[in-house]
Amino acid sequence: VMGAGAGLFMAASTRIVTERTLFAMPEVQIGLVPDAGAMHFLNELCEPAVAMYAAVTGARLNARDALGQRLGTHFVRSADAQALLSALQY
Repeated sequence: VMGAGAGLFMAASTRIVTERTLFAMPEVQIGLVPDAGAMHFLNELCEPAVAMYAAVTGARLNARDALGQRLGTHFVRSADAQALLSALQY
């Protein structure tokens, strides 16, 4: 989940991450500032030092980091993702 996709992801009340999840604001690496929505959810959910670090460096957060900073709400193994999706469709 990166850049603008992070804004869409954070709009959901249920945010599922897998062991493959990477969360980042890569636009800062080319000199762009994260948008107001990203600044809002980083400041609302993350520890202040982590919010600042992610917003300034564009560092990638893994699934454990995302859950620990409340960016993700649930963890599902990627091997089980399709089964979860099928169960939710019925």
